[in-house]
Amino acid sequence: MYCKRNTLIVLAALISGASFAQTILPDLGTGGVAYALNDQGDAVGVVYEPETHLPKPARWNDGVLSVLDVGTFGEALPLNISRDGRFAVGKGGDVFIIPAGTPVLWDETGALRVLPDIGFGGIATAVTDQGVAVGFVYAADQSSRAARWSADGTLELLPGVNPNETFSAALDINSAGYIVGFSSSEPFYQASVKWGSAGLTTLDDAEWNTGRAVAVSESSTSLYVSNSRTSFTQTWFTQRPNGDRTVIQPLDPTLHFTANDVNSADNVVGFGSVPDEFDPIRIRAAIWLGGNPQLLPVPSDLFYSYANSVNESGGVAGALQDTLQGTVVPTIWDPIEGAGVQIALNTAKGRPGQTVRLRAAFRHAGKPQAGVMIRFMNAAQTVIGTARTNSLGFAEVSHTIPANAPVGRSVYMATLNGTQKWHGTVEVLPGLSTGTPSAAGSPGIRVPIRR
Repeated sequence: MYCKRNTLIVLAALISGASFAQTILPDLGTGGVAYALNDQGDAVGVVYEPETHLPKPARWNDGVLSVLDVGTFGEALPLNISRDGRFAVGKGGDVFIIPAGTPVLWDETGALRVLPDIGFGGIATAVTDQGVAVGFVYAADQSSRAARWSADGTLELLPGVNPNETFSAALDINSAGYIVGFSSSEPFYQASVKWGSAGLTTLDDAEWNTGRAVAVSESSTSLYVSNSRTSFTQTWFTQRPNGDRTVIQPLDPTLHFTANDVNSADNVVGFGSVPDEFDPIRIRAAIWLGGNPQLLPVPSDLFYSYANSVNESGGVAGALQDTLQGTVVPTIWDPIEGAGVQIALNTAKGRPGQTVRLRAAFRHAGKPQAGVMIRFMNAAQTVIGTARTNSLGFAEVSHTIPANAPVGRSVYMATLNGTQKWHGTVEVLPGLSTGTPSAAGSPGIRVPIRR
């Protein structure tokens, strides 16, 4: 405990002094890992119980830790959280043993519900806002079967590539109901697959084998890995619904890496070894923009880092590991420039009773996008107005400052889907309005990953 406390004090000082865009989430004093981050900035993962060191299911809302229900299990592992934050899923019991465990779902109160399996356990890997979950269940021979649970908990086994299915898993689902995972296609081979309204499709082509799709974005871009049948090299891809593929470049051309998640801007996160002259292992978390990696910041070279999840804004969840003390702490990283969906809101200035223009500058993967509906709200979350972005990515609405508004700064907000919000400022000047509209101020980038 003493070493852990000192480690966290030093770590906090390093981050504060260097102004790194990362936040260490609270734990129970002995570390933890963040596995998923939604669009509201809510995270789930595990924290380690100080006396037993068992992994306990954790949720962080606005950075505040809540330990979730474990039911009849001594330990549990949340792997995913819905976009609206109402549901989380994972496994109960035997957290770090495979094959073992029971598929479970946590509701918005934090209560745990066991999902049905076929008698031998399983894992729930992802969940939608409607409470529809996917994952896999184990068979008697310890192989797995891709599974989908409806909102009422009814289990459905998903079809495989061929009738002789012996090994499959569903690893992610998006709001449109598309599911990705893998399915054995022939002896000793497995394919990256996507389930949808048209049935099952294979993402790999004939050149590849041993594929595995691990994530699907809200725009239905799939993230998957394939091994070459001839050279046995491993390559990661993103594939858009139209079939366009992007190769995810390695962190080191001679080494494999792990990719874990993708968002609608086709940003990928994961981690791998990036050796240098001082450390032949040197594990670093990264985010890929357009297939090219950028390492996420660490407090110093004494720390390894791991990225497990990326939200629509480009915020990342994972962990930092102190290589001297061996401690691991749950961590989130703010979006880097050019990642995710970002909205810049202007600072508007005016007097009580005056009409000002509120402006949002919308960027998707660093580029403006036309036709996006943006809702503007005041600090009480009352809608001021809605507008679509133009060809330059700008959306504007008029706002009359209330006659009784106090002098000083007030907050206004913009949202795309009612969950994630960006914040701007209206500066109320002294004096009464003459009725002349003020010009909008200059945009200032504000990209929070919490509400």
